Amino acid sequence: MSGPFVVNDPRLAEKLNRLHEQVQRQAKITVGPGLTLSSLPGGVSIGLSKSLKTETRKVSKGNRDDLKDLRSTQGTLRTVTWDPATVSEDDGIGFQIKMNTNFQYDETTHKILMGQSTMKFDSNGCIFEVSEEEWIEVTEAVACTAVT
Repeated sequence: MSGPFVVNDPRLAEKLNRLHEQVQRQAKITVGPGLTLSSLPGGVSIGLSKSLKTETRKVSKGNRDDLKDLRSTQGTLRTVTWDPATVSEDDGIGFQIKMNTNFQYDETTHKILMGQSTMKFDSNGCIFEVSEEEWIEVTEAVACTAVT
């Protein structure tokens, strides 16, 4: 895919250029020790490169009420933060984030979809819930006429 795209429809050109930028950002993903990165036709997969030791952990006892929402609007960067050093176990608040888990192009509807799950963390920063994935529409392709 090369860009920037030039088409007669400025809104389509903007969407194509944003999609191009996102693809370029994904191509630059790197992982640290213990993880593997695979580029697949449907997107990028990050996995464990070796087995992890299992250990018994205590159930988190942090506050699970009134979670701070750390989601951002598509196309903008999130400015809301959460710092465990500023919350206490008794009266602190946890947070929730949306995690993109999957991408798909639907050839029937010509839509790009992403799978998304909500992850919830208590005031200690311990995860306590992950929702099922749901499909979110990213954009819909618009048919272009060929230029000769």
